[in-house]
Amino acid sequence: HKGLERHRLESLAEYYNLEITNRHRAMGDAVACAQVFCRMVITLQEMGIETFQELQNYEKTGALPVLGG
Repeated sequence: HKGLERHRLESLAEYYNLEITNRHRAMGDAVACAQVFCRMVITLQEMGIETFQELQNYEKTGALPVLGG
């Protein structure tokens, strides 16, 4: 997320209001990572970003895809 100063797992979980249990344990970190990823996918879909190419373009230019385009 461009608005975050840091992109660590803790920062992303806090941004998405997720609780991390068993931090620094394989399963705890994997579950937290999956939850963050799912929230990020939802956020991207809400922004109209549906492909990796659209995400890369957004990262480079800041331009969102044209709906229906």
